[in-house]
Amino acid sequence: MVVHSRAWSLCTALILFSQLEGGAGHVLLSSSVEKTTEGPSCSSPPVSFPVDPIEISCSVDVSDKFSSRLQSNLKGKHHLNVVLLLQKSSESENWVALRAVQGIPVGRWFGVMLSAAGMTPAGDGVSLLRLMDRGKETRVCEVYRVDKGKELNGNTLLVALLAFLDTYGAEWGCKETIIKDASSIKALYTLQKAGFWYQSFGFRFAPKASKERYDSCRKMTRKLQNTQTAIFSTHILRSHLLEELLDELEDMDTGNVTGNDIPGKIDLEVRKVEDKEAKRDKRYHMTLHLVKERKGLQEAMDLDTRFFFDLLDAWPQLEELTKECVAKGERTFGGPTNARADDLMPASITIHSSFPQGSQAHQVMCLVQSTVLVLHKERWRGKERLHRAFCTPLIAKYMLKASLSKSSNGCLAPQIGVRRPGDTHAYTLEEDFFDLPKQPQPEGKNERKETA
Repeated sequence: MVVHSRAWSLCTALILFSQLEGGAGHVLLSSSVEKTTEGPSCSSPPVSFPVDPIEISCSVDVSDKFSSRLQSNLKGKHHLNVVLLLQKSSESENWVALRAVQGIPVGRWFGVMLSAAGMTPAGDGVSLLRLMDRGKETRVCEVYRVDKGKELNGNTLLVALLAFLDTYGAEWGCKETIIKDASSIKALYTLQKAGFWYQSFGFRFAPKASKERYDSCRKMTRKLQNTQTAIFSTHILRSHLLEELLDELEDMDTGNVTGNDIPGKIDLEVRKVEDKEAKRDKRYHMTLHLVKERKGLQEAMDLDTRFFFDLLDAWPQLEELTKECVAKGERTFGGPTNARADDLMPASITIHSSFPQGSQAHQVMCLVQSTVLVLHKERWRGKERLHRAFCTPLIAKYMLKASLSKSSNGCLAPQIGVRRPGDTHAYTLEEDFFDLPKQPQPEGKNERKETA
């Protein structure tokens, strides 16, 4: 079944990605890949990668910090047995994929390739390293994709791959590792951890990234800490969400019921208004009026359009609840909880302790809670598709982006992170964008243990 909604597919991915605990079962691989004691190994990579995939295996050491981030049935282990799948992608690119961790299979990404080679894919999940050669002496090593499976969570898959690189990376030409952080839990993670997901694994904002993106992240960091501006006192938040709704309506044409003419009608009317604040208010109220007066339009909306409409239609209530949440100190570490929201937004979801009560980060987190209460608890009763589509991480993504100016919300776009071998420090926004404190020295190189 194909669902035409970016929210549906994204929130499903968010749920999978944010479920950190993996299954406990250990499954042995069943594959026709031939393993030998000769040829390529973890300490002796192939000079030329094979067109048909081959397997190698070894034991890698896991640092104390990374060991604590493994899923429950592996947590505390300082040695992991890994199986890796090697395959040539092109003349200048090769793949290294995790095939198994402690006998638990991985392999959805290589399913098609394995089948083509007469092998049986085992397991799901993805942990894929791409090696790109840029000249004779330059190799770019990129964590290309990490997706949790049913039995191995995302943290475990990334830790296993990084442990391999810390142990054998030098032999594979990996002087550093890059990652493109496109994780969809980014906004909620930022509010909770005051940093990005990739930073928690020793990755830092890439020094070669654009100055514009770097400046955007500095601005965002300071805005999240700011306690002087109430997000409802400026036009930014509501205006950004209204533009999202109008963009959705402009693309809406379901045949009998359409909303794609509404943005044009509104533009014609608001041109006559000179005062900027009055123009924004007229734009907002006119949009709600035109949608409500068109019979069947709300019922014909897709998930994203309906989300933005319901959100803006409930704006006065959302504002009242958010201000109440901020004043009480809800969603702060150690602060009071709201029992009405706990079943959909657990009490453990709070802002990082470095964000003060009343800060923009706190206001956004309270707005997320208010949205959950108003939409999930009231407006969406009996609407299971909307409940499933708009989980807390996705709501946080929309709210954080909308609360920031265009010069600062660019930081939420996918970023490139870079990691030195052995670095396990969990960096924060402050450390990465304001150089406090100094970057710690990486840990020593891991001990090596290979298996046939």
